[in-house]
Amino acid sequence: TIHRVRVRTFRSSIGFSAGASTSADLSTVLNVPTMTSVQVYDRNRVDLVWTDNSSIETGYQVVACFGAACVPSVLLGTLPANTTTFSWSGLAAGASYSWSVRAISGATQSALTPAGGVWMPVNMSSGSTAVVSDTLGAQRHYVINVPASTPELRVTITGPITGDADLYVRQGLAATLGAFDCRPFIGGNNETCIIPNPTPGDWFVMVRGFNAFDGVTVKTSLGTRYGYPTAFAGSSGWSANYLIGQQVTVSQPITLTHLGLNVVSGTGGVRIGIYNNNVLNLPGGLVTQVAGTISTTGNVEFPTAAIALPAGTYWLMFNFQNTITRSQDAGSPAQVHYVGFSYGPALPAGFPTLGATSYTGNLTNAWIRGYP
Repeated sequence: TIHRVRVRTFRSSIGFSAGASTSADLSTVLNVPTMTSVQVYDRNRVDLVWTDNSSIETGYQVVACFGAACVPSVLLGTLPANTTTFSWSGLAAGASYSWSVRAISGATQSALTPAGGVWMPVNMSSGSTAVVSDTLGAQRHYVINVPASTPELRVTITGPITGDADLYVRQGLAATLGAFDCRPFIGGNNETCIIPNPTPGDWFVMVRGFNAFDGVTVKTSLGTRYGYPTAFAGSSGWSANYLIGQQVTVSQPITLTHLGLNVVSGTGGVRIGIYNNNVLNLPGGLVTQVAGTISTTGNVEFPTAAIALPAGTYWLMFNFQNTITRSQDAGSPAQVHYVGFSYGPALPAGFPTLGATSYTGNLTNAWIRGYP
């Protein structure tokens, strides 16, 4: 750009001279670029975006350092003139890096942009937690891989009443302020995202400081079905007016959310109870129960109260209004325990021993669902 400038002299006795016009080419100034974004992209990649503020640069240099508040000094590469983006992959999980950019023209260099720091995603698993503190505007990232057929992904942040962290969750790529699948966006440090039937693959979590926050706990949990959720090829009916069922093992402590079974045919009311396994390896005391109506085939689930269920072996007992045919595996013998019990009333607090009996039947599709 050519700018015209008038230059005048000044003497205290006579004031300003008339002056004369001249021209100056200010496009010879090598301006500092403006960093507009340093953003985590996925598990190990960061994307940089900046504004080109010069017209004479012959290229740009990207420099970095290891740490969230370090001074970038390691040259990563030289890019052509007019470039405004840069991506770097292969970064370590949970590590922090800082980045700057400068314009160059031959041997001349502009100043560096102010450093932009990021934390790469921390690998999480079902039931894992991380405690984090950071400043206003800071972003901390996490990632969890969700297997196929997972019924639920649950992400929570919890923390003290002071400060304000915001939760973002996104499938496939790191969450940003404008791209997410869940963002509660409420005041304080306690937020939850529940994703039913999540797409298999990586799910990314971002915790951002709406204000500075301290001691916030991030937790990721995958809903899991304990027992036998995959439909067997065989089937058999369980009659109405019995309290009947089999054992199910829960391999870790969970928060209970659902009880379920696979229905081949039949409709009507049902009560399902979880009973402790007693010293005789038989149903003992009632843990919880749920009532519902079977109106469809396939996997049927009923939500329960959210109670803490320790790891262990339990009896999952059913009380049907009408005969219900369930899927079962004819090649997998299993103990079935039952007693006559008219459909309708709440299930008994202790499994009735009078008149109860067992037989060797086939393993049936039934399960306990919850999250660690």
